[in-house]
Amino acid sequence: NRKAQWAVALASQLACCLPPAPRRRAGRAPPRRSAPHQARADPDTMDLDLLLSTALSAVTLAAYVHTLCPGTPGGDAGELLQVALELGIAHPPGYPLWTMMAHGFSRLPLRNTTAAWRVNLSSAVYGALAAGTLSLGVGSWSGSPWAGVAAGGAFAFSPLVWEYSVQCEVFALNNLLCAAMLLALLRFDARRTVGRAGAGAFAVGLALSNQHTAVFFGAPFALWALLAGRTALLRPAPLLLLAAAG
Repeated sequence: NRKAQWAVALASQLACCLPPAPRRRAGRAPPRRSAPHQARADPDTMDLDLLLSTALSAVTLAAYVHTLCPGTPGGDAGELLQVALELGIAHPPGYPLWTMMAHGFSRLPLRNTTAAWRVNLSSAVYGALAAGTLSLGVGSWSGSPWAGVAAGGAFAFSPLVWEYSVQCEVFALNNLLCAAMLLALLRFDARRTVGRAGAGAFAVGLALSNQHTAVFFGAPFALWALLAGRTALLRPAPLLLLAAAG
């Protein structure tokens, strides 16, 4: 059959144009693909993670400041503002970390601003840093800096997060500390050292001194870290260090 002969000839010509298949040396297994967190060892990609996360925080902060509440909104804001100015004690659990940091913001030497605006500004800073920290964590875990930016941006500009990042409230600082716990957990998973576990314990301690609901993040994170790093952590000296850090 003439058509069959032409088809065989054409296939032969195409086969000649293809590059030869790579040869494998005897006794060597094919290379394995690295896990996502192992791929982050590339310094250039890590620099891109940090650069994009910083840029996201800057853009988020600009948007929050532009839409910042100029005075005292409703809810608990009036009580919290008074507590921040006087270094008092708010309703339980008291929010000691938030109170001290808000008091510092209230004393910033910014002209033509009120104390309420400056305390509201603290929420904008916390919210912007939370978005950048979340972006850094997700980018590191997924292996894609742009996936981190997408996650951080979606979080920052979701309606409820945006609302509480432009007024005198405790939630923006809580978001930042929960994002810091997540980032510390991912860093510990990448390299399970006592130092990185201590950084995570410090983040958990800070979060619990601000908002009691952070226990629902901190407790599972701490339990997983102790189980995953039990060889290095379940000894007297590391446990003492973790207790002191937290």
